Amino acid sequence: RPKEEMQNRCAVNVRTEQCCGEHRRRLELFCQEDEAFICVLCVPRHSGHSFVFLHDAVSVYKDKLKASLSSLELKVRDLKDLQTKTETEFREIEEHAVNLEKYIAEEFVKLHQFLHDKEQKLIYQLNSKASEILKEMEENLECIKTGVTEIHSAVPDTNLD
Repeated sequence: RPKEEMQNRCAVNVRTEQCCGEHRRRLELFCQEDEAFICVLCVPRHSGHSFVFLHDAVSVYKDKLKASLSSLELKVRDLKDLQTKTETEFREIEEHAVNLEKYIAEEFVKLHQFLHDKEQKLIYQLNSKASEILKEMEENLECIKTGVTEIHSAVPDTNLD
């Protein structure tokens, strides 16, 4: 390809310009239908086409490129803004998730403490009630034993056989 490009260049007063590969003439025109640079000898092959001078075509395409570049720069700016906004949202959501996880852990610590306290209270109440019931039963048992002893004392051993 570099060899082909060298063959398509013309030396004009120390300056190198593009030349027609077929006619070795300087490219001076731009065929608007084919969007190609041509020399004056190529015009008959582009019969019915419209032409502009090379420098005019360059100017038109330069303006089109500037407009496209400007549009692309706006899109890039908008995309960078969107990227910044998305990154900020990402960090906020990440931070919120960490805070929520911490909150849940703290609430479960409180819940565990509440349940532990409730368990201890219920065990204490159970032990108190059990002690109360056992004491009452022990007192009743003593009364029964006393009653049995009194009955044995009052009634002599009699053998009913």
